Amino acid sequence: MSENEWTRGDRGDWRSLKGMKRRVTASAVSALLWFGAVIAWLFFLADGYSILQNIAALMLSVVALAIVNVAVWMPFARNMGDLSDIGCGTERHGAVKGALALAWLVAIGLWLFLYAGDHSIYQNLAVLLLSLVPVASACMLLDRCAA
Repeated sequence: MSENEWTRGDRGDWRSLKGMKRRVTASAVSALLWFGAVIAWLFFLADGYSILQNIAALMLSVVALAIVNVAVWMPFARNMGDLSDIGCGTERHGAVKGALALAWLVAIGLWLFLYAGDHSIYQNLAVLLLSLVPVASACMLLDRCAA
């Protein structure tokens, strides 16, 4: 979106922005589909899996929902960054940190679904805590690079 697309409509009315109706509709439809998929999972499939596997399935479905919505809204957010009258932080590595968080959720979800049942709750907690170390380290390094 260029400066002209924002100034064409009423600045107070978000519906005047180009592509906004499509993005809002895609977000609403994806949320309804996710909700329906979770209900279907719980009703038809959840009994065949352990509680940890069901938690993993829920986590991975949230990741899929996030990926769909990020794909819909990211072009809009990038274009909004070009506007001088909208104040945004100077954070340069937000997308990388978001991708790290999604990758961590996928890794933990896969761990819970595939391997967690073979280990005690304490071992699973150790895996969870140890998995945070590289993600937190990468985020801190990104903060250092931005400074």
